[in-house]
Amino acid sequence: MPESRLHALRGATTLPEDTAEAMDIEVSRLLEAMVSQNHIKPSDIVSVMFTLTPDLHSASPAKVARRALPWQDVALFSAIEPDIEGQPSKAVRVMIHFYSTKTQAQLKHVYLNEARLLRPDRAVNPYSYAGSSLGLMP
Repeated sequence: MPESRLHALRGATTLPEDTAEAMDIEVSRLLEAMVSQNHIKPSDIVSVMFTLTPDLHSASPAKVARRALPWQDVALFSAIEPDIEGQPSKAVRVMIHFYSTKTQAQLKHVYLNEARLLRPDRAVNPYSYAGSSLGLMP
């Protein structure tokens, strides 16, 4: 059996507007895609880091994660990104640190909505994981 090693899984999404409801929907959708497509169990997660563009003020993605997922024992951290010209607006980025026997090449990084422009090679259909067991899809 391959040895488990620490990985950093990346993902990002954008919100249509700066509201708590939009944050809840889009961050839940992003996290569900990342977890389901990479078969991540809560016990494998070490920590999760979120960054937000400076134009987002309505809600915290860490609070969304804590409420939507069984991550009560996972260290969560949020920060504001520097205001860089040309960056996408209303964007949330996430990095999940977790243990897995997968290779780096087997990881499925997830970029949704306008964040697909950041990494078109990694954009996914946001509904391709609708059958996951997390039940977060509307």
